[in-house]
Amino acid sequence: MPTQSKHALLSASGAERWINCPPSARMEENFPDQESVYAAEGTLFHELCEIKVRRLLYPDRDPEVLKLAEEAVREHELYSAEMEEHATEFADWIKNRYEGYLIFDQACLLIDEKIKFDKYVPDGFGTCDYAVVTSSGTIEVLDLKYGKGVKVLAKNNAQLRLYALGIATKFNVAVAQFAEVLTTVYQPRLGHVETEKLHPVYLDGWGVSIRGVAEQAHAGQGERRTGDWCRWCRAKGACTHRAEDAMSNIGVGALNPGVMDDQELGSCLHIAENLIHWARDVRDEAENRAFSGKKIPGWKVVEGRSNRVIADKDKVYRILLDTIPEREKFIKPASLQGITHLEKHIGPKKLEGLIGQYVTKPAGKATLVPETDPRPALGSPEQTFRGVDLESASEPRN
Repeated sequence: MPTQSKHALLSASGAERWINCPPSARMEENFPDQESVYAAEGTLFHELCEIKVRRLLYPDRDPEVLKLAEEAVREHELYSAEMEEHATEFADWIKNRYEGYLIFDQACLLIDEKIKFDKYVPDGFGTCDYAVVTSSGTIEVLDLKYGKGVKVLAKNNAQLRLYALGIATKFNVAVAQFAEVLTTVYQPRLGHVETEKLHPVYLDGWGVSIRGVAEQAHAGQGERRTGDWCRWCRAKGACTHRAEDAMSNIGVGALNPGVMDDQELGSCLHIAENLIHWARDVRDEAENRAFSGKKIPGWKVVEGRSNRVIADKDKVYRILLDTIPEREKFIKPASLQGITHLEKHIGPKKLEGLIGQYVTKPAGKATLVPETDPRPALGSPEQTFRGVDLESASEPRN
């Protein structure tokens, strides 16, 4: 079962960050690793999935231990019917995936396995969710993601590549001698499953290519760079390089007098979006320091606004019931919870079976996003014909 373990300085999960900004690895050592509620929810989901996978594949191994572990998960405040449903589906999926290999080959399944990849990264190790290794030379790394805020891609996924390299080392076989390597992401709440197929020789070359930057990261050296990876960095609100980068962007250059044209507005919007994210991170860092007792020059901690609350609802209810005849004046009308709440407490599939025919999804409100966003633009052919069944509208073929 999952256990708390010391994270590597150069972990696989943080690889995108330290590969792109090597000094960030040592910078993060000065900041506490605070687990968010989303991370805690993901950890709980991983535990439930492992229980179900082990029970499904190895029903005679430690049934009482699994039962106690499952009871502990279900008593957790973050457990939900939605989590239960997704975990059951994942266990079935991983079982089918694994048994699909067994039809043609001998194979082993690694579950929550500590993997070392220190052949490529100094002191590098991490915990791989699942992996299949076959006697014919296939490695498939299977990574489980419960979050739904960011879609995680299998393509160019440094975390999964490092696990694959480490698994080859674990079996004392050079990765280039394997027949194929697959990396797969399973993200149930987004309905997202994606696999990247890698040539083993290419993967080995990739591992060799990051050795130098990994050594720099381990030593706290190298070039500091800002990018999307900053969002996962614990030092993001205090990083001077990110601050310099954000502040330098304020000088957008000479603009035409008067009203900005579309080109100028678009350029300034990119800068404004980055500044907003940076400013939030700076405030979070300042609040963390101030609330821990440090003095931030020019700022002070005060009591924020608060709303009045009823201390004894039962007593107030009885007083109003005896005094005010019109109950609608103090009792809220009953109403249905939202779809997200219902899915969490009933389960997405069960809820779909119960009320799916009465649920509709209207078009989303128009929003402005960068051109790099994968969603089709409103009015584009891709957006116009989305959901149109062209095949059923075709003339029958003789």
